[in-house]
Amino acid sequence: MATIKVKAAPGVDKFPKERDVKNYITGEPVEVESSAYYRRALKEGDLLRVNEVTPPATSGRQAPASKADTAQDKATKKASENE
Repeated sequence: MATIKVKAAPGVDKFPKERDVKNYITGEPVEVESSAYYRRALKEGDLLRVNEVTPPATSGRQAPASKADTAQDKATKKASENE
C-alpha cells in the first residue's frame, strides 16, 4: 500500500495511530499507510499532509555571481563566435 507523510494539525496535541492507539502522531512528521483511517483524519483536519521538498541536485557548476558576470560571459561567448 502507498504511504503518506503526515503530522498532527495545529490544536491537535496528539492523534492515535491506526493499529497502535497507545502511540500517537504529534507535530513531528511520520510516514503512515494511506489507509481510509488516515485519509479521513486528513479530510477532517486532524492531520496535515507533509510534503518535504528536497533541494535540486547540483550539476557541479556554480551559478554566476551577478548579472554583470552573466553579461560579460555572453559578450565573451559572442566575441569568440565571431572569430
